[in-house]
Amino acid sequence: MMIYQTLRNYGFNDENILLLIPENTSCNPRNPVPGQVSPYDNKYEPNLFRNIEVDYKHSDVEVKSFFNILRGRYNKYLPQGQRIRLHKNANILVYFTGHGGDSYIKMQDTDVVFDEDLERILRESYTKELYHEIAMFSDSCSAATLFYKLVAPNIFSVGSSTFDEKSYSYGRDSLYQQSKTDRFTYNNYQFLNNEFKANRDLKFADLFKTYTYDFLKSHYETINTMPNRNEKDIYLKEFWTNQRIQKIKKQNFQKLQTRSQYFNGEIQQDNSNENDYLINTLMDKDDEQYNLISKLTQQLNQQQINIDQNIDIQLINQKK
Repeated sequence: MMIYQTLRNYGFNDENILLLIPENTSCNPRNPVPGQVSPYDNKYEPNLFRNIEVDYKHSDVEVKSFFNILRGRYNKYLPQGQRIRLHKNANILVYFTGHGGDSYIKMQDTDVVFDEDLERILRESYTKELYHEIAMFSDSCSAATLFYKLVAPNIFSVGSSTFDEKSYSYGRDSLYQQSKTDRFTYNNYQFLNNEFKANRDLKFADLFKTYTYDFLKSHYETINTMPNRNEKDIYLKEFWTNQRIQKIKKQNFQKLQTRSQYFNGEIQQDNSNENDYLINTLMDKDDEQYNLISKLTQQLNQQQINIDQNIDIQLINQKK
């Protein structure tokens, strides 16, 4: 939930996030404050469960569902809210947290993601051109071993612990009489909502500088299949903010403006060499820009119809 709320704070809509939670912590009978969970000990706010949208929960959280998301394979009856459209320009952030071990992480007590299966699915995703780059975080015991067999290109992975090493929880809440978060995830949450909030030009290397053994009680490890980039080159904002989504919106808007000017006779030649399809999953239907693009699209469609009709009339007249 800490990662989900961080993404929401940096501009992602629920249409761009798929949240998988096997149990409802906020409504657990052991929760003394039903409906509320804060990342901080002995506090009620911020409530991580306020205004959330859980896409997969309880028995829906399974390895098969997760793999189908990565490879864009859905049952035709699956609701749109449980899908996300991937494409060759997509930057994807995957964040695991839970129980794990050497070369695996659990999604349920009896449902496990193994390293070989993850590599096979990611290779399929790459072959299908379903992503541009992927950043993967895993917070579990022996977390980094989940990524040891990765071969698929353009994936940067981070594990909270190395082979045969534990990953530890953080704090102890007197209300719950237990820890509510893990050290690695808490460290990420603090950095992303403080240092990164103040400076959006920080890179992965800046985040990694805060991964000290004194706090984590484990050694983090990275696995990188990006041929020309590493933590010193990758900006956090490429995966943790919606900057890339906004950039794609702007590019599509400019293409539509160009075509509109062309059909209206304001310019003589359409310089675009590719189809101006909108990436619907990257559009926020509530924002002003989307409404403008929708109106432009309708205008362009009508103008194209009028042009086709005029061509048909001219052909008929010629035949006569």
